[in-house]
Amino acid sequence: MASGPLHLQVFFLLLSSVFCQQEENVALKKTYKQSSFHPEYTYNPSHAANGNTSGYFDNYNCIDTMETDMAPFWQVDLGQVYPVLNITIFGRTNFLHRLDGVSVSVDGRNCTRIKGTPTSLNTSLSCTTTLYGQLVKLQKPNSSLTSSYQHVLSVCEVQIWVCTRGFYEHSCHHPCGKCYNNSDCDRYTGDCRILPCQPGYTGSTCRECPDYTFGENCSSICGRCKDNATCQKVKGHCASGCTAGWSGPRCHQECPQHTFGENCNSTCGQCKDNATCHHVHGSCSLGCSSGWTGDRCQEAEEEVSIMMWIALGGGNLLALIIIIIIVVVQRSRRKHHLYRTTLPARTTLPARPAGDTTLAERDYLSDRYSHPPSSLACPDAHLQAAGQGCIPLAAHDSRVQMNRLKIYILNKLQTAELDREFSHLTATQVSDCTVGASRKNRRKNRFKDILPYDHSRVILERIDGDDCSDYINASYIKGCQQDKAYIATQGPKENTTDDFWRMVWEQHVTQIVMVTKLVTKPKKDCPVLRVLAVRWTEKKVRTGGGDQH
Repeated sequence: MASGPLHLQVFFLLLSSVFCQQEENVALKKTYKQSSFHPEYTYNPSHAANGNTSGYFDNYNCIDTMETDMAPFWQVDLGQVYPVLNITIFGRTNFLHRLDGVSVSVDGRNCTRIKGTPTSLNTSLSCTTTLYGQLVKLQKPNSSLTSSYQHVLSVCEVQIWVCTRGFYEHSCHHPCGKCYNNSDCDRYTGDCRILPCQPGYTGSTCRECPDYTFGENCSSICGRCKDNATCQKVKGHCASGCTAGWSGPRCHQECPQHTFGENCNSTCGQCKDNATCHHVHGSCSLGCSSGWTGDRCQEAEEEVSIMMWIALGGGNLLALIIIIIIVVVQRSRRKHHLYRTTLPARTTLPARPAGDTTLAERDYLSDRYSHPPSSLACPDAHLQAAGQGCIPLAAHDSRVQMNRLKIYILNKLQTAELDREFSHLTATQVSDCTVGASRKNRRKNRFKDILPYDHSRVILERIDGDDCSDYINASYIKGCQQDKAYIATQGPKENTTDDFWRMVWEQHVTQIVMVTKLVTKPKKDCPVLRVLAVRWTEKKVRTGGGDQH
């Protein structure tokens, strides 16, 4: 029967050894002290931390204090500060009651206490929180009783567990980071005691650099690694190679001159002025050298041999030149005549001093009226029948380049095209305006004939359930990419000022553009805009010129 418990004990010790292989007992081979010694035994406090966990008392194991010691204690100096959390105390066989009430402290701070008589030889304890300290003390509470074995402190082994070097936290399952020069980390928090971290690691625990960073303190940015992969954390090398157009071990350099593409293996074409090409796709930003063409200037132009012209003979060459001249002159006259018959007289531009136009404007105007469009078919038959002629700009110019916008507008003004387009706009109501025209909302409109359509009006959030509090004379305007890109509204009145700012707040308005005068008619003043205009003037904000009244 005795062999059974022994086998169980051996199995438990083996299991504990495996589970705690990343922990160490720092109470061994240290400096010890106790308050008193039992006169019948050897006076050696180290017997409570000699590695013997059998629980049997003799001259070489366990300690007992004197019966008359009313405040018995035993303590160990660990030699340095440790994060103390887990402690195991082995009592004396048949005398476990002597551990009842024993308290454990770390540098004078309370760690934990044994409540009642332990039920097993070893008692595992944990501090309420990790305590950093060097002096661990076991003590029984003071007692007024005398000459009683109840006061004796009997301890056979004290084990103080901390993580082995290289691991941290209460379970000791987390390895330390890459601390400077492989120095130790805090065995509870994991913080490196010496910083900075090794290259490729960062933070107080020296963890690996985030993606796309590398080097000391992870302060360097990865280059252009292939497939957008991150680089190696220490030196920044790209294991998968570089993205097309980039080179070097860290893929941070553009391809050398006159090379481009994947691994910089492609050679540039014949770029103008012997310039290098784009390092990624190989195009020539300055164009091609003479005799070369293509996107990359790698295609030779087809040239007509001079010897072929010589073979024609002097007479044939002269006849050919004369024929070409005649054809060009006839076509030029025909186009000029056709354009003059179709262009209205009022499109003739008035003479202006040379200083009135920029060189770009004069070049454009000259080109516009000297070389008419190839197709002059009138897009508006009834205007041509009425003797109005054709206006090419209205028919063909659906898109305008920004650098020619000014000339485009001048053309429209010269030809009265803007007047004609405006005259086609309807001046009547095309949708319902019932909300704006209602009796309750009339006072909110600056003009009784300018009302927002019901389907496009801006609707404010209602206040206290008031049906009329959601109205403001404002409409959404469709933009290029969204339906409600802009808002057009009247100048705020005295009784709509709050509504105006409510709309600005609710619609997240970031810019307010005033396209009207402050005073449009007598007694039609916009006090809010007038105040804003005064403030803008005081701050000397540039408005771009023009009348600001």
